[in-house]
Amino acid sequence: MTESTGKKTLAEGAATLSDERLKSLEAKRQNAMQAVRKFVDDVDEAIPKTVDPSLRKRIVDSALELADKLGATQLEFQRSVSSSVSEALTPSRPGSAPPSEEVRATRGELFDKGQR
Repeated sequence: MTESTGKKTLAEGAATLSDERLKSLEAKRQNAMQAVRKFVDDVDEAIPKTVDPSLRKRIVDSALELADKLGATQLEFQRSVSSSVSEALTPSRPGSAPPSEEVRATRGELFDKGQR
């Protein structure tokens, strides 16, 4: 086996990381849906049906808004990480500034993961 076929390329390593992240996101989405269902069931249990339905709706809507904001924050964080990884994988152009220490460290981590 040649060295090039025995080791993952940097691009293959990045693709593997991307696939793993997508699987992780799907699992988190499923967990979030289960949490919302449980919350609605708990609200239904805690607030009698005779109470004004608008109160129940307000509580559930508030919880869903909170979950939406938390999800948006998580997505923004993941986009930031993806951007950093993309920057780390983009080769420097001649005459451009050398990559930052953070970018060099990220490249090294990805390269190490690709070696496994």
